[in-house]
Amino acid sequence: MRLFSRLVILLIVFSFTLTPAQALTLHEALMKAENHPALKSHELNIQGLQHEAEDANAVGATSISLSSENLSGSRPGFSHAETSVEIALPISDQRKIRARKKLAESRIELSRIDLASARWLIQSQVQRCFHRALTARVFTEKAEESIENAQKLVEAARVMVDAGAVAEQEILQAELLLRQAEIEFQSMQGKYQDDIAELAIAMGMESLENIRIEGSATVDLELPPAEELELLVMNSHPDIIAKRLEAEEIRAKLGLIRAENLPGWSITAGARNFRDASENDFLIGVTVELPRSRDNRGERRALKCDLERLAAEQDNRLRELHLQLQSAMQKFNRLQEQSKELRDRVLPAAWQLFELSLAGYQLGKTDQIVVLQAQKEFLGQKESYLQKLDELYEAVDFIESLTGPASANKISAGGVSKE
Repeated sequence: MRLFSRLVILLIVFSFTLTPAQALTLHEALMKAENHPALKSHELNIQGLQHEAEDANAVGATSISLSSENLSGSRPGFSHAETSVEIALPISDQRKIRARKKLAESRIELSRIDLASARWLIQSQVQRCFHRALTARVFTEKAEESIENAQKLVEAARVMVDAGAVAEQEILQAELLLRQAEIEFQSMQGKYQDDIAELAIAMGMESLENIRIEGSATVDLELPPAEELELLVMNSHPDIIAKRLEAEEIRAKLGLIRAENLPGWSITAGARNFRDASENDFLIGVTVELPRSRDNRGERRALKCDLERLAAEQDNRLRELHLQLQSAMQKFNRLQEQSKELRDRVLPAAWQLFELSLAGYQLGKTDQIVVLQAQKEFLGQKESYLQKLDELYEAVDFIESLTGPASANKISAGGVSKE
């Protein structure tokens, strides 16, 4: 049974070795996400609004009027009919045209922000999935190391049993530990493939390709100064930009309403035929439309309330983002310090302890329980380090989600970059 399980592990590793895998860096993943199918709807929405903006120069409809007087009645037939033809042309009002153009431009710009926000959310998701897959790959490598260490212990136990120094039970204990390491490897390998699948979905790929993550996880990450991050939140976060553009759209609506409250002018020209006198004359006139500004007073007041509401929502969102950024930076600094302590001091000491105990066991100076305890301690500390590393990258991804698209490439890492 143990031989069969090890054969399965070897087949899994061998199959991944034979299958051609596509090397993928974070920069390449983000570039592929630029063609995500979900962005197409936003692009089409922008195109539609641009086509609507072409109608901003419209001046209104031209009307034609045809009328006849003295038709029939006490004067039979058409002998005394007076026929008139009139054409009314609206006069272009540049103030209204400018107001409509401004409203159309504000809607287009708001739609562009929606596109940028959607792109940023996709890229943020891709980055989170990439980092999860990267740390899962590291966990898988750790599981492979556990198998190697367990095999060393099995070999040492067999040597000791052959020499008659220990009971055969210690081989069984070592093989049990090896089996546990093999199961852990299978679990980590499955999680790694699941994370790769999530990455492919986040990138908008049409199939689950065999991807190999390129890059190395490190705790040597560097954040920009807190003041710079604060400015990025205020000037780059999609929610803040969207609130500002929504306010611009409302101001454009108010401007259009004020322009439409102004008088509208049209010029009328025509001709009249006097049938009984066989004469013709011409008509010309000016028509003024006088809107009632009180008719849209409620709408104007509602729009002004919307401006106050947007200002309050923007202030509240800025407050939330400020506190979230402070909390995320504190978490990042705390996790980085803990990760460096584990990497630089705890892990080397735990590994040295395991090597010394294993060497002592091989020389018959140490019991197997001491080796097992040292190995357990080392694996536990390494798992703690990898868990802290995973949480550290989650903190980095969260900080970038707060600072918005302008923070791209602002956070540098010793072994992980977007290049």
